[in-house]
Amino acid sequence: MTHIRYAFDEGSLPREEVLVAREAYRDACAELAITKRRSRQHRMVALCVREMIDLGEFRKDRIVKATVIRCRSLGNLIGEGRVEAR
Repeated sequence: MTHIRYAFDEGSLPREEVLVAREAYRDACAELAITKRRSRQHRMVALCVREMIDLGEFRKDRIVKATVIRCRSLGNLIGEGRVEAR
């Protein structure tokens, strides 16, 4: 939860947006099958979710979909095979 706390709890977002971001983060991590000890991937997911929120997207399903697609693409670029789909 550390990465999500730093990404979403800095006080600049309204509470509703923080809740949507947290749910999207959890759903994206679950869909990508990222385990607890994969901090690099957790940071990548948190940053992608935060970027979507900053761009004005607040629908959780769209945030999760875009985050998963982006993380899979970035995972392939940096050679992280475990970011692939299940």
